[in-house]
Amino acid sequence: MMVIKDLFAEATIKHGQLLGKAGKWAEALDEFKKAAKIVGSVDGRVNYLVGNAYFQLKNLPESLLWTKKALSLVPDNYSWNIRLGALYEQTKRHTDAADAYEYAVALQPGNIDALTRLARAYSSSKRHADAREVLANAIHMGSADKSISTAYVSNSLKNSPTWQKIEALQYGLQLEPANASWLERLGAELASLNRYAESAEAHSKAIAAGSKSLANACGLVRSSRECGRADLEADGLELIRALKPGEDPMSVVAQYYQSKGHWPDAYRFYKDAARDSIDPASNLYNTGLAADRNNAWAEASEWFREALEEDPDKPARHYRMGLALERQERYKDAAQAYDAAIRFLGKDQPYWSFRLAFVLWSANDIEGALQEFLKSLPGQANLVEHVMTLESIELGAYDAELFEAHLLRLIERNDFKVLHDRGVKMLKAGHYEIALRYLTEACRRDPEQNGIWFFHKALAAHRLGLADLAISSFLQTRVFVRADGIAAEQYLKAKWRRDIMEYVSLQESTELDDQAVLYESYFGGKISCNPLALYRELAQRPGYATTRHYWVVTSETKVPEDVRQNPNVILVPRGSRLYLKLLASAGYLINNVTFPHYFVRREGQRYLNTWHGTPLKTLGKDIGTGFMEHANVSRNFLQATELLAPNDHTRNVLIDRYDISGLYSGRILRTGTPRIDQMLSATPSEKDALRTELGIPEGKKVIFYAPTWRGSLNTKHFDTESLIRDLGVMGDVDGTVLLFRAHHMTEAIIGKTELPAITVPENIASESVLAISDVLITDYSSIFFDFMPMKKPIIYHVPDLDEYKAERGLYFDFDELPGTVTQTPTELMDCIKSSLSQDVAADVSYSNAIASFSAQENGSSAKRTVDAFFGDDTTFIETLRADEKKVLLFHQSLLPNGITSAFINMLNAIDPSMYRVVFLFDPAPFSKEPLRMDKFAMLPEHVQKIARVGAHLVSLEERWVIDKFNAWNAWGSQEQEQIYQGGFAREFERIFGQAKFDAVIEFDGYAPFWSALLGSAARSKKKIAFMHNRIYAEWTTKYPELAGTMKINKWYDKLLSVSAATNDINRDELGHIFDIPASNFRPINNLINFELLYEETNKPLDSDIQAFLNGATETWLSIGRMSPEKAHLKLFKAFRRHLEVVPGAKLVLLGDGPLRVELEAYVSANNLGPSILLAGQRSNPFAVMRAVDAFVLASDHEGQPMVLLEALTLGLPVLATDIVGNRGILEPGYGLLVENSVEGLSHGFQVTLDSAKDFVKFDVVNYCDESLTSALSEFVGLDA
Repeated sequence: MMVIKDLFAEATIKHGQLLGKAGKWAEALDEFKKAAKIVGSVDGRVNYLVGNAYFQLKNLPESLLWTKKALSLVPDNYSWNIRLGALYEQTKRHTDAADAYEYAVALQPGNIDALTRLARAYSSSKRHADAREVLANAIHMGSADKSISTAYVSNSLKNSPTWQKIEALQYGLQLEPANASWLERLGAELASLNRYAESAEAHSKAIAAGSKSLANACGLVRSSRECGRADLEADGLELIRALKPGEDPMSVVAQYYQSKGHWPDAYRFYKDAARDSIDPASNLYNTGLAADRNNAWAEASEWFREALEEDPDKPARHYRMGLALERQERYKDAAQAYDAAIRFLGKDQPYWSFRLAFVLWSANDIEGALQEFLKSLPGQANLVEHVMTLESIELGAYDAELFEAHLLRLIERNDFKVLHDRGVKMLKAGHYEIALRYLTEACRRDPEQNGIWFFHKALAAHRLGLADLAISSFLQTRVFVRADGIAAEQYLKAKWRRDIMEYVSLQESTELDDQAVLYESYFGGKISCNPLALYRELAQRPGYATTRHYWVVTSETKVPEDVRQNPNVILVPRGSRLYLKLLASAGYLINNVTFPHYFVRREGQRYLNTWHGTPLKTLGKDIGTGFMEHANVSRNFLQATELLAPNDHTRNVLIDRYDISGLYSGRILRTGTPRIDQMLSATPSEKDALRTELGIPEGKKVIFYAPTWRGSLNTKHFDTESLIRDLGVMGDVDGTVLLFRAHHMTEAIIGKTELPAITVPENIASESVLAISDVLITDYSSIFFDFMPMKKPIIYHVPDLDEYKAERGLYFDFDELPGTVTQTPTELMDCIKSSLSQDVAADVSYSNAIASFSAQENGSSAKRTVDAFFGDDTTFIETLRADEKKVLLFHQSLLPNGITSAFINMLNAIDPSMYRVVFLFDPAPFSKEPLRMDKFAMLPEHVQKIARVGAHLVSLEERWVIDKFNAWNAWGSQEQEQIYQGGFAREFERIFGQAKFDAVIEFDGYAPFWSALLGSAARSKKKIAFMHNRIYAEWTTKYPELAGTMKINKWYDKLLSVSAATNDINRDELGHIFDIPASNFRPINNLINFELLYEETNKPLDSDIQAFLNGATETWLSIGRMSPEKAHLKLFKAFRRHLEVVPGAKLVLLGDGPLRVELEAYVSANNLGPSILLAGQRSNPFAVMRAVDAFVLASDHEGQPMVLLEALTLGLPVLATDIVGNRGILEPGYGLLVENSVEGLSHGFQVTLDSAKDFVKFDVVNYCDESLTSALSEFVGLDA
């Protein structure tokens, strides 16, 4: 019967195919679907035919569905995968299309159509680098399709490094030499690499090719001027005259660069045209504006003055004049300019009035400032007029008493909106004194710090003659007070960025308030722990009656009644603008965890971090879960002026395990644990009341179970089933009542689960429960340290002990601690019963533990802490001993390359008994890059790791300047450089607080960001930057940002080039360009960790490399990133020639990079696969070195290549191109140097092995000793 069905299906399919050929696709679809009902579950073909019919009928969703069914049965059908990709493309699912085409390419790797489709899908899904690689592969396979070349260039121009863009454009122009748009783009890219002569030629050729682009003409003028080609500059100006008839061509060039935000060039060209232009007033103004945008305010004001002399009637120009004068602190002159701007405008302009008021205040014209501030907020004119003409009306006794009570009620409810509304009513009624009180309290409590509210407060103060208060309030009507002339909206769309910039502005503009204390406990989630104990101690002291207590809360925070009823308490939503303001201005800060990443302690602020208990489970770098999750804790500790540590163990953990030893410069308070005062000081009546509240019958003993949490900060978990089982055991003991409290980090996980115990309500503190407990059961929580002074039994129920120790880790074994350990329900039950009758007061383990961990716990810890932090009692303050070691701060990226090898070698060589080594890095890429993690694991144990977490803390103006510098690689003025450096100085302080360094060392030396960050270290004796290559060559061939890096390097005391020869070249090529003294350039050698190197060579060789090397007559190794300067294509061409002489030779290349596809294509196209292995990155290259006969390096330029030093250390014969870096190592005769060409390398391959016996032996020990001594001398001026 099945055979008949199959025959029927085949006949139906053939009929459908005939219908399809006739264009009758609807009928064909019916036939195919009939067949599918019969064999569709096993026959992929029929499913595809149904899908194809739907495709022909333009029903793409159904076509997609049936095509996927077909491929589920026959996944390796090339054509079907192509169709699937096409369907995804047509439905705009480009990522899925790429997946389908990838599979098709895997089935037919050389199919040009599949490669083209894949590249198109990559490009549509914004994966331009992947598209470029695929197209490069197609080109190397010999495709002559013009569309492929065009797509290759197009994708290369999107998100590729500059050198790749140039390479692609040059390739494209070989095929289309008259492509004007490519020539124009080539000119722009070459200009970014300081190659102005080539840039000018490219722009000129674009014009010859018919370009009428203004951008090209302006680019030609700029590049021609830079390289001194007046003839080509004239060509560019001539084209501009044709494009913009009647306009001054130099002004047009300036306007073009202004439109691109390239203000240094705009200013340069405006100056050329300023006085000779067709419209001198506008040109003079634009020149001044360009000077202003370069922060050259003195020059700007001169140009603005000339513009106004030409045409005095332009209000905006007077306003810009005022900004430039204000930034020069010429406040009286600025006031005149702002006043003229408002007068010529002829109507109110609130922000201009604010600026006028600000400069009048700055010039000490208080009355004038107040008059202008009254006009400085939109929509308030009617209210101002009403209030300023209304006499003050004093309240009668009855009303005064009534409104006083009303005010207090609103304060207790924290009802800031009603406070404001009532204040405005009182203001309008002329009751200015009570209005001011309402409005003051409203402003103090308003989470968003509404500027209008401060305006109303200022108005009331002004009517009462309180000029200083009025001015202060008017200034708070705006968050951004600085006169920067920047449109803020572009930066303030994302809340995280707005918070940062507002916080910085508030730090700069808000006075420090020594009557304000900001408390935060558990990120605002609770009002509890040590901060609450300190609040209660401070709040009851008469001497602090006027202190305002600001408690950070969230929408879920439960507020204790005594806190809520205190009129001096203000609740602050975490993340609100009020929160930002208090972080910026509160005189005292208290936290038991951490403030946000953007917090940096202001000079004059006091910050006490109380932490939240003596640690049993590991903290900081000892935590096994997560990578650098403790980074913001370390950062907070470095910001703190005081750390609370009740015992030596806690102090050691907070300092050492958070890697801030030798960096922290604050004080340690050894005052005890304030939160447990409540436990130790509880009276019998308080205990009885709590038992009643919890429903504990008289005579029943109390068992309190308080476990901790599991997992990491990002992956918290809890075994609820085990919890219910264990609670059942704990609660099944006669004569007892079981109380339970979850850790605050797992409360949400447990939720409203029904538990066989009394769950302690959130409003009852754990310390109060401990006071009535007879037995404490916990696991790894620090709560048992709190309970120890009660001298009552402690049980550690830890069924997952081995797992927890492996995952999280513990500082003590439980046999070192007082109490009993249980792991099973039976053990737990027996232990509870015995503990209820146990007297531990005489137990020596308890007394010893109390002496070690709780010596200060006598119920007065909060008092002692307040006396120390707010007062001048130094009895219990420990000042950390000054660090005798020299402190060295390094930054390095840990990319898997030779620079990283040199860096790790240096760290291993530095003696930790004499030097404290601190490593600064960005942790973000590490979790995604295993090879970086491998390098991180290789850092010596003594290295202290500080991770930069959080966004760059900058002002609005600093952000603008930094963005412009990143685009220009230049500053427009010295003032702009100072603004730029100020933004990085603040960022350095955000990371390190007040830490001091003997030297900061930027070991990478490439990225402007890191160079600027370390170069801005205010408390460093020396600043040192490394240069690992010939920087001018790197700049002009690959990395335009190196121009910015070198400008920043002027801030450094020393620039260390790796090798004397490289140093000479860097000094000669860079010193005069960047105005760096020759004495700042110094040579240094990379170090080698030869002991580790020898150890690594003894490890097994990767099996694929071993298999490749088997049977070779001679074997060679090269190591290097697949990028242009390593010249691997030249190497391969030379080796191909060598194979003609030694056919059995083999070459292994270790490394990866952007040129991998091109190199693979070359190997494939020339059938070199059996002879050349592109092995990629390997964690242990030294095992490969051991396995080969010789090493080769074909680079076009190097600094001091680590791979040569490593090869010499292992005794390998070395062949290298005769360039500066290679010569600096091999010139004594350690290896063979050959001409930097295919011919030179080919010859070297033939003679190196025979010449090896004559090479000089490399003395690695002597080399390292001399190099380390030299390095330390450069770092700190001392010998090793």
